[in-house]
Amino acid sequence: SIWSIKGDISFNLKDYDSALNHYHKAASMISLQSIADGFRVNSARVHIQKDEFNEAKTILDSVLENEELRFNVKNEAEDLLAEVNYKLN
Repeated sequence: SIWSIKGDISFNLKDYDSALNHYHKAASMISLQSIADGFRVNSARVHIQKDEFNEAKTILDSVLENEELRFNVKNEAEDLLAEVNYKLN
């Protein structure tokens, strides 16, 4: 979606607040949960960059509850969650 692309651009420009807004819009406009979860993982990545580890953990835990999660999204979410748990401990 265009919102996801805008989120990626904002993320690369280190405009993290804009990136979060764009990823949230992208996730809210998609009816397929498995695709929306990919955008939510991107949001978690932004929170990690902002040192907002609890917010990232909440998102990632929620994403990983989806049993129909695409394999690549699941791997990415698990990797990010491991990083977040390390930072929190």
